[in-house]
Amino acid sequence: METDDRLAFIRWLEVITVTELREAGSDVEKQKQTFVRYFLRGDGGQLHWAELWDYLRNSYDNPLQRAGLYEDDQVFEATLDIIREASDEAAQILRQELLRRTTTNTD
Repeated sequence: METDDRLAFIRWLEVITVTELREAGSDVEKQKQTFVRYFLRGDGGQLHWAELWDYLRNSYDNPLQRAGLYEDDQVFEATLDIIREASDEAAQILRQELLRRTTTNTD
């Protein structure tokens, strides 16, 4: 992916994630599913898992700040727990998909 395309994808990913997080409000399950989609979309856009974590936590005006999930330490820690669960779930989905492809291609 070229640099301009990559930056446009990252911006899109951040915007859609913030929109979905705002729509989820304080519903933890909806937040988790938003983060699952974030990781799956990021993977589909060929972003590394570490990059995806960095965009959430370290980037200026990151999606967590824009969605109001960075308000205080307690909210932030609870959000990180949700993100960890979502990351694990997304990784499991990707593993299952890879396994399915592998088994399908060997038949």
